[in-house]
Parts: sequence; C-alpha cells; structure tokens
Amino acid sequence: MQPQQIEEKSFQLIEERVPSHPFNQREWIIVRRMIHATVDFDLVKTTTFHPEALSRGISALQSGAPIITDTRMVKAGISLQRLRKYKTKVFCAISRASIRLSGLSVC
Repeated sequence: MQPQQIEEKSFQLIEERVPSHPFNQREWIIVRRMIHATVDFDLVKTTTFHPEALSRGISALQSGAPIITDTRMVKAGISLQRLRKYKTKVFCAISRASIRLSGLSVC
C-alpha cells in the first residue's frame, strides 16, 4: 500500500469506529487526525475546542507564526508546501543535545 492509501484506510476505520461525535466538520478533521496519529479514541471524549481556537490558529499560521513540535513524526506530517506562502516555519529540536540534557521535549 502507498502512504496515501494507508492514511485513507486509517481515516475510514476511524469513521467506522466513531460514527457520531460532538464536533463540527472543521473540528472533526483535527480530532480525526489526532486519533490517526495516536490511535487514542478517547480523544473523542476528552478534546474540546475554544470557540475561537480554529480561527485564531489559522490567523496565526497565515501571519507566519512558527509551528513548534516535540516529535519528528509530527514535523514530517506537516505540509511545508502549504505553509510556504505564509513563510511559516516548523521547528523540532528534540535531537539537540541541549534539549536532551535539560530533559525538555520542546522543539
């Protein structure tokens, strides 16, 4: 299977396992991706959104705010092509010795 096919199958399985949820369409796209990345179906019960979360997040990305992640896997899954037009950068410093020595997982 190609990576895109694996992702599509994963989303299909999530949709089958979670036929109903409290999220609107935009929120569900995010929660579904979170479940895809973590295989944590409890996220359906534990995730909440501030009413302005999505609009503020989109505005931040469009204004070039950086994305900071603590895993290479998350960084690899972010579309740099989509972010390029906003000059948004993605940072992950988990491999830096100063981060490892401090015990922090912030990149």
